Amino acid sequence: MQCNRDCFNCLYPDCVVDELLPEDLNEIAQRDKEIRHDNKDNKRKKEAEYNHKYYVSHKKEILERQRKYRAEHRDEINEHIRKYRAAHKDKILEQQRKYYVEQKRKKDKKSVSLIT
Repeated sequence: MQCNRDCFNCLYPDCVVDELLPEDLNEIAQRDKEIRHDNKDNKRKKEAEYNHKYYVSHKKEILERQRKYRAEHRDEINEHIRKYRAAHKDKILEQQRKYYVEQKRKKDKKSVSLIT
C-alpha cells in the first residue's frame, strides 16, 4: 500500500503509515504551537475581562485601600522617590530637556500656523 501523506484526504479508512518523517513532525509541532498560542491569547483575554469586571465592581474599596496605604506610608514613599531621583538625576534632566524642546517646537509650529 502506498500512502500519499495527505491525511485529511486519505484513501484508506485506517492509517497505513508506520513511521513519521521529519516533515510530519515539523507540521505536528507547528500545529501544536499554534493551538497553544491561541489558548494563551484566550486565557489572557479572559483574565483581562475578569480583572476589569472585578475592578469596576470594587473600585471604591480599591481606591480607599490605596489612599489608606499611601497615607500610612507617605514618608517611605517620599524617601524612595528622593533616592531614585538622586540616583537618576542625569537621566531625568535629559528626559525633561527633550520634553521641553518638543513642547516648544509644537508651540512654535502652532503659532506659525496661526499667523499664516
